[in-house]
Amino acid sequence: MSQENQERQTTLEIVEPEALITQGEALYLSYLTQIKEGSRVAMGHSFRVIARATGYATPREVPWDRLCPEVIHRVIEKAEERYKPPTLMRISVIFRQMAKIGERRGIYTERQKADIQEAAMRYTKQNWQPLAGRRLSLDECRLLATHPGISRRDRLILLVAMILGLRKAELCGLSVGDLDVRGGTLRVRGKGKRERHVPIPPALVRDLEGWIGELGERGVEGAEAPLFPQETGHRIAVRKMWDVLAKARRVTGMAKWSPHDLRRTVATTMLESGHDVVLVAKALGHSNIATTQAYDRRGMEATRKVFEGMEATLTRKRAEGEE
Repeated sequence: MSQENQERQTTLEIVEPEALITQGEALYLSYLTQIKEGSRVAMGHSFRVIARATGYATPREVPWDRLCPEVIHRVIEKAEERYKPPTLMRISVIFRQMAKIGERRGIYTERQKADIQEAAMRYTKQNWQPLAGRRLSLDECRLLATHPGISRRDRLILLVAMILGLRKAELCGLSVGDLDVRGGTLRVRGKGKRERHVPIPPALVRDLEGWIGELGERGVEGAEAPLFPQETGHRIAVRKMWDVLAKARRVTGMAKWSPHDLRRTVATTMLESGHDVVLVAKALGHSNIATTQAYDRRGMEATRKVFEGMEATLTRKRAEGEE
């Protein structure tokens, strides 16, 4: 083959018609466009680690459209023999992001994406650093919901945060018209201007309906009026929400907690109650299931109970077999 033909062949390999690109290659190329300039060297190294662990010469050859938990565990097990946590974390990020892009392109189902992201959570930043924040106890939540020193507005803010797990910005962004009394839902504006309609318990609907009536008597009315206004009637700024919750903490004399701990409490309680992590992610407005898993504060005792349950089950079956 002449040098000219070789160059032409090389050019064809670089500039391929879209029809000749496999789904796996399309996923890979799509991910590359999202990597920031300063991260390309480190991420490129992690891509090559994955390629070698799966038996391919280059990252582009890896069948990114056929990821599964077994493959991910095998890659991480091979990688942890040679590489430090930062590299392992980047590998985890790659798998989780590939699952997200794959679902968006219709390659993976929502369930497949969840399985891939759960498998990749073995190495994340949270897994070798202490988890931030804490979970509030049931007694602490009850104290916040009933303490006489907390105003009606602030108590409702706390109830919405503790029951629905809303972010500070979501609480501040709530308007009177967002409450659907008949349907029993609340419209929430989340990150990325994404809206979701959250079902709320009947008792909370009644509390909010009564509160809106009080606002009307004070001249704060209309669908666009803030649901939790300042005394002036204006919407609370996000930074001021810290002050509202800090005041409640001081009044009750509780141990330190942050506004986001209320959200962590909701996530952990739902997971502990046996709700599917995909459902919890939807309830909290998470686009990435790995974020939901990072909120889990069940701790070692929950794992211990799982093992004790397994031991009891196996012991019972073994006894039944001996009979």
